Amino acid sequence: MPPALRQSINNILLQLRPDQALFAVLVAKDQLITYMKPTKDYHLQPSDIHLIINLISASTSFRAAQSWMPICLPKFNNQGFLHGYVAYFSDTSDVCLFILSANKDDFFHLQAFKNKIYDKLSASGQIKELDKAVADSEYGVPHLDCSVAGMSCIWHFLYKNKRTNLITSPKLPPVFKSQEGKERLFEQYMYMNKSMVNPNCRLKVFYHTGTTESLIGW
Repeated sequence: MPPALRQSINNILLQLRPDQALFAVLVAKDQLITYMKPTKDYHLQPSDIHLIINLISASTSFRAAQSWMPICLPKFNNQGFLHGYVAYFSDTSDVCLFILSANKDDFFHLQAFKNKIYDKLSASGQIKELDKAVADSEYGVPHLDCSVAGMSCIWHFLYKNKRTNLITSPKLPPVFKSQEGKERLFEQYMYMNKSMVNPNCRLKVFYHTGTTESLIGW
């Protein structure tokens, strides 16, 4: 997704945010589009955002109607719960908005907030840009030429941002599409991660050559 589009959507959420909305999380296809928070004093941890994304993806009923539910976000407050408003932008859209409030009676305030967001995005033409970006959200690694480094190509990678704890990776190439290929790839990543977090391992760069591919991590 173009950074300018993501920033514009986030600005719209902040501009239209009513006092009743503590947080707003915009997701599509199990991926985070943007996340709105009221102040720097309050924020959601990645694990709580992941919980919200899993909740949305676990039920197709959210597509049929707007929903209102209590939800406990352990990293935010494991002694209580907030109230969540869930709604897809339309019957055909993969974009879902999850808004959190501290008050159980704020459903209609948050519903109005969602409608204002949709209307503004539609009026500016950004709703079409958003749907197109979501449709093209998967990205691949077209066998990058690494001959300069003495390698033939890169098939796949995982990148984790230590500051945000968010992870990105491209879609699986044909060589890993089969069930056997997926299991081999994930086992390789698990082996590499286990080796790199070993307290007895002081290497900054990890390199391993297997029977079918080589791995490097840092």
